[in-house]
Amino acid sequence: MLVALLALAGCAPTMTGEDWRAWERQTISNGNLRTDRDPVDAPYTNRDLLRHFDLIAFGVEPDINDGRTRLDRVERWEEPIRWWLFANGAEQGAARREVNETFARIATATGLDIAEASSADISNIDIWFLGPDDYDPAKSWARQVLGAEEEDLIESFRTFGNIPCMGRILTRSVPGEGGPAGAHLYALILIRTGFSDLFRLSCIEEELVQATGLGNDDDSVRPSIFNDDEEFALLTRHDEWLLRLLYHPRLQAGMPYERAILVAQEALEEMRPGQ
Repeated sequence: MLVALLALAGCAPTMTGEDWRAWERQTISNGNLRTDRDPVDAPYTNRDLLRHFDLIAFGVEPDINDGRTRLDRVERWEEPIRWWLFANGAEQGAARREVNETFARIATATGLDIAEASSADISNIDIWFLGPDDYDPAKSWARQVLGAEEEDLIESFRTFGNIPCMGRILTRSVPGEGGPAGAHLYALILIRTGFSDLFRLSCIEEELVQATGLGNDDDSVRPSIFNDDEEFALLTRHDEWLLRLLYHPRLQAGMPYERAILVAQEALEEMRPGQ
């Protein structure tokens, strides 16, 4: 998101709920944060989808801390996803419902086995909705369960108060008995409380879809949530096609980029012939 990138340029003061709502009103007045999932004014061809898949599935956001600028392999989940949600206060019910509905959309597009975990002990995606009083408990939990790196991520999220939501994914670096290189192992997602209903849902949809493996943003990708211009607030039909490509049965985690792009091109022609 654009506000997140702006925040990374300096340690800006924490924005309040009213600050976020004012930003949202201004953004909507400029014609952005659209909620149409299949906009008629933004057509795209199979060639467009393939180029966008290349940019979003294999590009890397510039603030990633390991220095990579591109991925040379497919990175995605190969195991069932079990998610756990931590939320307090009035937003808890809405947040759980919206997370569940978003994961249902993702499961339909990808074929992934996705369900809420029966306990935090078995989850591989943890989602924290954080208000001012939640950071210390979240850091304590992260320190005990995950380690110092994730604890530091939560503290950074508190410090950079202009970042509405963020996440981190742990991916297997080398193949082993547990599965192939490039397979996602765990994701931690952080979302602030105090947003409007629309902005909360936008954060949920973007972070959950990025946690599946579509991790980049690019200003040339349209109509898409993976674009820092904030034109679209929600996952679009276009984005669902990118998910279908990433989880096409002929692709798999660890597949080299060159082979994956050829497979994706073939798959698009099969799924959208003549387009």
